[in-house]
Amino acid sequence: MRFEDRLRTALRHDATNAREATAQWAQLVDLLAQRPDSFDLNDFATGLTRAQALSHRVPEKQRMATVRALHGRLRSPPLIRLL
Repeated sequence: MRFEDRLRTALRHDATNAREATAQWAQLVDLLAQRPDSFDLNDFATGLTRAQALSHRVPEKQRMATVRALHGRLRSPPLIRLL
């Protein structure tokens, strides 16, 4: 049996500078956007919380570019509310 662990892997890293914060935010948003039901509910909630916390450290231009790149793949109502 195989389980989805990309989100848990992404959450293991701490973003210690602006570049890491931007990269982790984009990675989390990408993961959370596409198949929210493929993750453990606690991991999903932790991912949303982390994305929200990181969003204040990510330039608006980068946040907008990330969301635009998800066009047609954004399937997570909780993430849509966060964005």
